[in-house]
Amino acid sequence: MQSLHSARTAPFSLDETINVEKPDELSQIVETATYWACFILDCTINSGTYNPRMLSMAEMIKLQVPRAPPASGFLFGFKQKPMTDRSLLLGIEECYEVLVDGFAIYADVMTFVYNDGRKAPGMCAPAECPWMSDSKWAKCRQSLERWRSNMDSCLYYPKHSVASHANTGCRAFVYINLLYYHCVLMLNREYFPFLPKPHAGPQGPTDPPFLEAEAPPRYWENSAKELFEAAAHVATILRDALEWGMTMMTPVPGFCGFSACYMNLYAVHFPNMTAGCSPKAKEHLEMGLAYLEEFRKAWDLGEGWIQTIKNASTLFEEVNSNVDRYRHRSRLDFEVLHQSAHEFRTVDRSEQHTAMIREAEQGDAQSINVGEDNNDALGDSEDLENFDPVALLGDQALWPTWYSASLENESFGSLSLQIP
Repeated sequence: MQSLHSARTAPFSLDETINVEKPDELSQIVETATYWACFILDCTINSGTYNPRMLSMAEMIKLQVPRAPPASGFLFGFKQKPMTDRSLLLGIEECYEVLVDGFAIYADVMTFVYNDGRKAPGMCAPAECPWMSDSKWAKCRQSLERWRSNMDSCLYYPKHSVASHANTGCRAFVYINLLYYHCVLMLNREYFPFLPKPHAGPQGPTDPPFLEAEAPPRYWENSAKELFEAAAHVATILRDALEWGMTMMTPVPGFCGFSACYMNLYAVHFPNMTAGCSPKAKEHLEMGLAYLEEFRKAWDLGEGWIQTIKNASTLFEEVNSNVDRYRHRSRLDFEVLHQSAHEFRTVDRSEQHTAMIREAEQGDAQSINVGEDNNDALGDSEDLENFDPVALLGDQALWPTWYSASLENESFGSLSLQIP
């Protein structure tokens, strides 16, 4: 990137004997495409991690990098235009340019989520609640919808299927829709309870910090619809891509598949949270697991993601079967699992998880009995805001994600995966 920039800003050699010619059209196209390839790589490095971006769209405009070349640019050439010169909807011919814009928005969404999102200072103030049009969340969502509205409807899924683009070998259609639905998923998931009560319906955060304003009527139901439909679409896109021979075995589709798999698992165990918008959650979960099984053959990342899904499944099953025991548990009690559910890269914490779950079980057995009236009071959102599980149970309340090495199989309802 630096070499390209230097050649652009200082194209003339100090050696006067060297004849510097103006680059031909093909060389200019290659240079422009390389600029945007570096930009996309920078955006993908930021997803699922806490790494700050080195390049922004504003920086690319400042460098006066032309618009990304069309699909046929290398065959027939094209007249390079500045980024600000746009008038028509972008179609399949401009899919590379659509991807560039999509990755820029994707990186902005990831930056919002991984800079603590709702938990960042001031983000729960009334002006920053997600339904407020000037909030950071709303601006991310608006940018995402503007991007989608600026592309031709032939690039919309599920209006158009993966099969309709498979014969052209155009993977861009898959990437474009994965980016869109993954952004929808990540934005809406940020405000959903990490560990809801088994029979609770769609609602906002149940662990601190709490939103300081009340949501408009049916806001959380609409958010649930967006969230779980997005998770379903990611699962079916990846399933269809595999069926049509487009093996999406790169980290970004893998991370999209993992995130969708996690939310479909959530929908299986907490169906009331979906507002009835995920009737095929189990089927979509199986699709996601099948994809991750293929993905882990190519990338070790997949192994960590599958392990996190298994850990989450074990936790969710425990919550549903031991309602009283988990009545007052929240994200604070499972912070490591919460982190693992957001990670682009997963560290093996098996030994730590096993040791800490044993400590937590011992702590639970020794914990004080809370009266029935107090249980009811703590169940109310008003008292929950002041409830501190760490103060109640000590350090043992901070349960991480865990894995029992003694188990040969992990079950997902009636779905069972063999652990090699």
